[in-house]
Amino acid sequence: MTSTKNLGAIAVAVAVLLLGAALVTGRLAHSAPAKIAIIGALVRLPVVPGRPAAGHFILNGGAKPDRLLSVAAPIARIEMHKTVMANGAMRMTPMEMVDVPAGKAIRFKPGGKHLMLFGLPASVKPGDELTLTFTFEKAGAIPVTAVAQSATDDSHAHH
Repeated sequence: MTSTKNLGAIAVAVAVLLLGAALVTGRLAHSAPAKIAIIGALVRLPVVPGRPAAGHFILNGGAKPDRLLSVAAPIARIEMHKTVMANGAMRMTPMEMVDVPAGKAIRFKPGGKHLMLFGLPASVKPGDELTLTFTFEKAGAIPVTAVAQSATDDSHAHH
């Protein structure tokens, strides 16, 4: 019959071995975050009232790949866009979805992937907070608070 003291020592030894194996294989030290995260969300207000605003943020993939299907807001219609070079000119094209690789960061920024917010009320001013809902194929809906920023404020333009 094994004593309780011996069982405790065995449990500690097994835990130390498992922790060591995780560190050696890199599973603990380099694992992807468990959940998708949206960081630094901002809405860049248009220079000309009535024109679309732009949305920028960093999307960090979780432990498993996923797909961003849409972004919505109660006060504006939102489309996902990317900027591409076509016939010597930069052009924005809509994106139906965005693949989100596990553990990878995707930057939505000026000159690249970004959001276009149509019909944003003129009453939205710099510093106001807007709720954006990001909908993913697997993670579902994730509400995020974005801060409105003046079109002439470059402090967060390049994350």
